[in-house]
Amino acid sequence: MGYDTAELQRRLIDVASGLRTFYDLSPHALQKRLGLDLHPDPKRPQATAGIGALSNGWVYQVQAWQLTGTTPPPGPVQFYFFPASSVDPKWWGGARCFLHSGVLLEGLKAQGFAVDGQRDDGGLQTTSLSRSSTTAVFTVVVGDHPANPLGEGSQRCLRKLTLTARAPTLTG
Repeated sequence: MGYDTAELQRRLIDVASGLRTFYDLSPHALQKRLGLDLHPDPKRPQATAGIGALSNGWVYQVQAWQLTGTTPPPGPVQFYFFPASSVDPKWWGGARCFLHSGVLLEGLKAQGFAVDGQRDDGGLQTTSLSRSSTTAVFTVVVGDHPANPLGEGSQRCLRKLTLTARAPTLTG
């Protein structure tokens, strides 16, 4: 069995806080920070993927892209979280919350990420946060849903995390 959810949360914040260049989103860099092997995806030549098991029975999947030169990755790095018994999101209705997104969002804000948008998409809420370095602008999108299926209370459960990078806009 893998590490616990607190360690996964620490590693996710570590990945985000370490974003300085496009290379920080490479499969090699992600493997080091997550302790997870990423393997080539036979369906997509530049893509890699890996699946990690948590000590509480939940699973997370990571998808990343091989970099070419000093350009941004061709697609986002994506993390998905689900109960090991059901990879299909339509069966998550009764699944318990394994990682509370509020703690993750606060950790990202503490690392210098600023909220730049929120959207509600039929129960899945996404919060977008960004941070710039001299070489790139990084965006983290956190997708979550209410911990209570009836929508009562403010606790939210993490379901998806996406990391993207783009070149900074030159002003002059």
